[in-house]
Amino acid sequence: PGIQVIDGSPIVTDGDFLAVGFTGIPGDDAVEDTRTREQMGGKPDREVYDVICFASTWQGDDDIRAVRARLFDQICAFDAAIRQDSTLGGLALRARLSFLAYAPDQTEAGVQVTGRFAIHVDAFTPRT
Repeated sequence: PGIQVIDGSPIVTDGDFLAVGFTGIPGDDAVEDTRTREQMGGKPDREVYDVICFASTWQGDDDIRAVRARLFDQICAFDAAIRQDSTLGGLALRARLSFLAYAPDQTEAGVQVTGRFAIHVDAFTPRT
């Protein structure tokens, strides 16, 4: 609640946001897919990839601990939603948060904390 969840690069944001498929740098690759054959039979290819996500929180506050805690709260809420259905509605074998980094920044308007994290996905490529 109170946090914009954006698919891809944000254009305009109003406060805190979490962008799925965005590194924080426009034009950067957000997903790299690796495919391998699982068996000799005509089984689908196994694919493994990380979806890079970017989160930002800024409350115009000078208390870096409070702003950092808010960032981690929003990332943990996103992680909890994925753990609730780690198959992503049957689209994957398993998805999970696998990487997290954050950076605090003091601005003239207060503290801003950004985080970059990855959702690791194991799946099979469907054959059509």
